Amino acid sequence: MSSALEEILQSLGYAVLRDVDDYREEGLLVRTRAPGPHWRDRAVPPLAGSTGYTPGIRVRLVAGDFAGAVTTVISHKHPLGKIIGPPLEYTVEHPDGEGQLTVAPEDLTLAEDEEIQP
Repeated sequence: MSSALEEILQSLGYAVLRDVDDYREEGLLVRTRAPGPHWRDRAVPPLAGSTGYTPGIRVRLVAGDFAGAVTTVISHKHPLGKIIGPPLEYTVEHPDGEGQLTVAPEDLTLAEDEEIQP
């Protein structure tokens, strides 16, 4: 049984030592886990779900005249009859606060928390 557990733990990326305790035969000591993605890790861009960024999400423009500016999504437009998959375009607040911009999906990314000014 312990060899099966050891094999499972090692397949999940854990470092496992065998027979480290003289009082517990067949005991396993789980030392560390190999670095890699974990459910507690922070999500990294692009984080756009199956239907794109929803209104109210803060995004950073990565192309165009306002590249680098952080703004907010107002709406997104999908192909007629489809609501799953990437949108055709986004409408975002103008970085200068004067109106709106229409932006292609590949021209924006999720704004990091550090980039957002209160």
